[in-house]
Amino acid sequence: RTGMMNRESMASTAGMLFDFGQPRQASMWMKDTLIPLDMLFIAPDGKVLAIARNAVPGSLRTIGPGVPVKAVLELNGGRSEALGIEPGDTVRHEVLGNDSALAWAVWSATGRMSVTIKLTLEFMDIVPEGTWLEAHPEVTAVDGDLVHVRARLIKPDGHIAARADAVFRSLRRRTT
Repeated sequence: RTGMMNRESMASTAGMLFDFGQPRQASMWMKDTLIPLDMLFIAPDGKVLAIARNAVPGSLRTIGPGVPVKAVLELNGGRSEALGIEPGDTVRHEVLGNDSALAWAVWSATGRMSVTIKLTLEFMDIVPEGTWLEAHPEVTAVDGDLVHVRARLIKPDGHIAARADAVFRSLRRRTT
């Protein structure tokens, strides 16, 4: 894998996710990398275990958290601090099996990460394990830091499998 090697730039909203499959010791380096990077070392449940901030371009120093990880997310150097990302926060992605269309709807509406306060699911149909469901979320109200989201979960045949109502608390960026 070449990752960010020999790339002169990366969009501010982009990143590169390395999925190791099973958790393992991660050893990253910056050889032939032309831009500073932040590296988020991620547990199988999506928890950020450690962050290497502003890794030096071209450095041959091995960078790793010292514990097994499932994935590493590379961002532009300084981006994790600008977003207020800290160890203990959670990364959501399908690779980690914890992606949430509802949380994405909150992000789209507020530009903030969030935590689930309440989630109610009403199942309309039996769905076999492993069936892909398409989520159709919509933000129904924003009341200060509370964001109300409603969603329909649709089966491949177009029928509704479930309805969801949720309340999220959007998180404010840390100020220094």
